[in-house]
Amino acid sequence: MRLQEHPLQGSASGTRRTITSLHYGQGPRRALLQASLHADEVPAMLVAQHLRRRLAELEQQGRLLAEVVLLPACNPLGLSQQLWGRHQGRFELDSGHNFNRHYPDLVDEALARTAGLLGQDAALNTALLRQAMQQALGERRPQT
Repeated sequence: MRLQEHPLQGSASGTRRTITSLHYGQGPRRALLQASLHADEVPAMLVAQHLRRRLAELEQQGRLLAEVVLLPACNPLGLSQQLWGRHQGRFELDSGHNFNRHYPDLVDEALARTAGLLGQDAALNTALLRQAMQQALGERRPQT
């Protein structure tokens, strides 16, 4: 298992927030599993912990034929939200926006960038689409 920390931009001055991803197995295909985008969804985090153990076993046995990326708690901002003794974790408190909304949809942009480039080679198509998505995302600026 490979652990990777992804720093989040926009953390308050003097603080650092990250999302942790756990990478099991390897191969040309990848599955992404995320738990608790709404951080008040505690059962999903419990399932992720059980899945974490099982994926480690499968990886150790050499039975994973692809990479599985697990985000056991993908909303650290929401995890830190406590209000009047209750866990919130679903809305950004300053704006009231739902954490599971207002993300950029980059599909049309990525398809436009790869128009005429996609063919029969699945690995090449994957690489081209990932590159196009990364470029499109890199050109975006956080919305306030």
